[in-house]
Amino acid sequence: MAKSQSPPRVVHLTSVHDAFDNRIFHRECRALAKAGYDVVIVGPAARDTTTNGIRVRAVRRARNRLERITLTALAVYRRALAEKGAIYHFHDPELIPIGMLLRLGGKQVVYDVHEDVPADLADKTWLPRQVRSAAAAAAHVVSRAAERAFSGLVPAWPNIARRFRPENTVVVQNYPILEDLVVERAAPYQERAPVAVYMGGLGATRGIAELVAAMNDEAMPADARLVLVGAFESEAFASKVRAMPGWSKVDERGWLDGDDLWHTVAGARVGVVTLSRTRAFVETMPTKLYEYMALGLPIVASDFPAWREVVAGSRCGLLVDPRDCGAIARAIAYLLRNAHEASEMGARGRAAVREHYNWETESRKLLALYDRLARVAG
Repeated sequence: MAKSQSPPRVVHLTSVHDAFDNRIFHRECRALAKAGYDVVIVGPAARDTTTNGIRVRAVRRARNRLERITLTALAVYRRALAEKGAIYHFHDPELIPIGMLLRLGGKQVVYDVHEDVPADLADKTWLPRQVRSAAAAAAHVVSRAAERAFSGLVPAWPNIARRFRPENTVVVQNYPILEDLVVERAAPYQERAPVAVYMGGLGATRGIAELVAAMNDEAMPADARLVLVGAFESEAFASKVRAMPGWSKVDERGWLDGDDLWHTVAGARVGVVTLSRTRAFVETMPTKLYEYMALGLPIVASDFPAWREVVAGSRCGLLVDPRDCGAIARAIAYLLRNAHEASEMGARGRAAVREHYNWETESRKLLALYDRLARVAG
């Protein structure tokens, strides 16, 4: 950080994510505050508060998309201006116009690109099919304009970074925070019940129907269970999945936080992340994969090239076609029946996270970018 009488004020902005979002609050803002920056988050929250030295300035949560891109975005802009930051860091593509206004006002502005927006729009089921291609093309044009406008771009994944010029682009991936994944009193691996776990959104593109079907496959051990940690994205999809024969072997836990989440996951024998083959998922590494690894779970994952590099490269799990319920069942069954080998896979995954795939190492790239911007901001 540049030396000055008072630490530079950094203001993070979001209209989409909760102010306490894992990437925004727990990873980036905690790292910045620890490095000595004066950190503020403007975003949806119940009230203004201060946590871990980070001041949260609340805006009301939007009731729908239209309200979010109009009233909520305007509220975020007003509260952001009032904070008089030296560096502004926004997290949603719909805030690009606000980022440009701040840049025109002479501020250092960082655009944090969480997702490959053009690819994501092409897969959005709520958009009419004929609109998706046009929306994706428009998003690509806006992204190219953004790279010229802002002081820095922070893509969450390497495949997203390929859309931007390298000069002011810093990839900062959502690797696990090791200190948050210390689970005490977890049962020794060999003594755990035959349980596979999935955590995250429960939707059609997350491979949930295929995973539940796999639980009913003849290859699956009779005593195997699947724990789902998360919430269904629609009641219609939830009703469809709950009516499947494999549901009798599922324990639905809903959303869990903190110790409850990590104790549940760490008590399983297999971590599953068989997301569907969509453009948004094929090259984007899911954070849950690294979290399973950090907790010592062997993985059953979709066989995508970028995922193969991590899972096969670390020898920490098995790769499957996420459309093949039988392959998913056989992979889970193999790990449940071969506990010694599965335990060794989990140990290799944990070692890979501690050596390479951890936030403590990754955050240094973010801090280096901020050090440069703080010097420019004066």
